Amino acid sequence: MRILALVGPGTVGRVAVARAARLPGRHEITVGDRDLGAARRLALELSDADVRLAAREVDVTHPSGLAAALEEADVVLNAGGAYDQFGPAVLWAAIRTRTHYLDVCDDWESTVRMLELDGDARAAGVCAVLGMGASPGISNLLAARAVARLDEVTDLYTQCNGLPLRAPNDLVFDGDGGFWFTDHGIRHERSSDRTGIFYARADGSSIAEVVFPVDAPNGIGLSPDGRMLYAAETFSTRPA
Repeated sequence: MRILALVGPGTVGRVAVARAARLPGRHEITVGDRDLGAARRLALELSDADVRLAAREVDVTHPSGLAAALEEADVVLNAGGAYDQFGPAVLWAAIRTRTHYLDVCDDWESTVRMLELDGDARAAGVCAVLGMGASPGISNLLAARAVARLDEVTDLYTQCNGLPLRAPNDLVFDGDGGFWFTDHGIRHERSSDRTGIFYARADGSSIAEVVFPVDAPNGIGLSPDGRMLYAAETFSTRPA
């Protein structure tokens, strides 16, 4: 199997390639990066693996070069990040070249956009597996496995004050049996949800919106003494 591994500046891509290099079976991996030197260094680091490794300059912002690299692969592992900018474009390029696709996308909005290409992928005979990193990915599978072993599953909260929760994201429990959580909301091309930060009881008895509005809140935590709450806005990177 010929694997094109698109990596980026972060560690996720490096780990993904390292894992792929130790998969059983006969396959070859081409490490693709816009920084050819970085691709070569990663390939050299994994030279002890029992696979054929090569490096190639691949810039996902250049459609012709990306297509040329995809045409020489059976499957592409897209671990380069910035999925909100490049995820759908790489998947669409893979569909056009009939290259199977796998990514570690951690952005659910990009995943929704890519799922819209399901019909095109099926028509082209392309298998595309999205969001298979740690979270989402492994965490989703663990949750599904846990649910399958339970006799009953209860939805604690789906709305607050009559308004539906749009995209509950991160949460942190306090010492009183409650938890704070962010609602990231959904962003469209020309509009986005106005969401906030919530506090709820773990027994399903109460929920309250405490901070509103917040621009795509993401990530939340408490200070060690539980008196200070920390959260951030995804796109502005400002503390909420």
